[in-house]
Amino acid sequence: MIAACPNCNARYRVDPQRIPSGGARLRCARCQALFPLAELAPREAGLARASDGEGGVVVLVADPDRQRAEGTATALRQWGLSPVVSQQGGDAMLETQRSLPRVVILDASLPGMNGSQICEVIQRNPALREITVILVGAEEEPDRVSPSQGFEADAHLERSMLPEALGPILRGVGVSLLQPHPAPRVDPHLVRGTVSQASLPSMPDVPCPPPEAKAAPEKPEEPSEIERAERLARIIVSDIVLYAPEKFAAAAASGDVVEAMEDEIQEGRKLFAQRVPAETRAGRDFLGDEIRRVAADHIAR
Repeated sequence: MIAACPNCNARYRVDPQRIPSGGARLRCARCQALFPLAELAPREAGLARASDGEGGVVVLVADPDRQRAEGTATALRQWGLSPVVSQQGGDAMLETQRSLPRVVILDASLPGMNGSQICEVIQRNPALREITVILVGAEEEPDRVSPSQGFEADAHLERSMLPEALGPILRGVGVSLLQPHPAPRVDPHLVRGTVSQASLPSMPDVPCPPPEAKAAPEKPEEPSEIERAERLARIIVSDIVLYAPEKFAAAAASGDVVEAMEDEIQEGRKLFAQRVPAETRAGRDFLGDEIRRVAADHIAR
C-alpha cells in the first residue's frame, strides 16, 4: 500500500503484512513527522476496497449505514470509479491519508469522528486540501456539524438524494464518468452550497470544460513565519487528536488539556523546534494554544 505523509506529502510503499494489529505509526524520512498507519481491514471490519480489476478515480464513501454505503459504491462502480467504503469515522480518516482519494463522501453521523470533523482535518492539512469533500446529512444532523468556521465542505447533500445527485457534483469537479444514458450537467448550486430535492429537475445542461480549459489559480501569497508555525501546529495537534482520541476527550474535559496531554505534546514540540525558527517560537506556545482551541471546540460540541 502507499502511505503519504500528511505534512510534506512524501509517499512511501509499505507492506501491509508488516503493520501490526491495531495499526502503527510511521516517521517521515523527509520532515520527521509521525503519522498513523492502520492495518488493512476486511469488509466485515467496515472497510471494503475496490477489487484489483477496477480502475478509475478513487472515491471514499464513509457511511454508517451499510446498505446505503453499498448502494452508493455500486453507482460509483457503474460510473467507472473505484470506491472505498468505510463505516467508522477513524477508519475513514486513516483511509483518506492512506489512499489519497480524489473525492470523499462523508456522512454527518459517522461514529468516532463525524463527517464535519473529518472535513476540518482534511482542509487543515496542506497535503489533503485538493480532495473534494461532499458532506451528507448535515442538515438532518445539525448537532454533528463542527462549530469551526472556514472549513465548509465542497458540497452538501441530503441522504435521500444518494446516489443520483453525486453524478453532477463529480462532473462539476472534473471527474469523468461512464454514463450509459444522457444525464443533466452540474448545477452551480450543487457545489459550495446545500442541494435541495427541488433543484434537481431544473438543472441546466452546462458542458463541463476540459481540465486544460480551466483558468490557472492565482499564486497565493507566501505565508509568513507566524502563519507557517500556526499551520504546523494545526497539523501536529490534528495528529495527536487522531492518534489518541479517547485520551484527548478526557483531557479536554479535565480543564487542563496541555498538562494532561504533555507526553504527546512533548513529542510534537521536538518536530516543531526543528521546523520553526527560535525567534518565531519565542514568547508564544503555538502547540499549547492550538490544542486548547481544539479542546474548546470539542467541549462546545
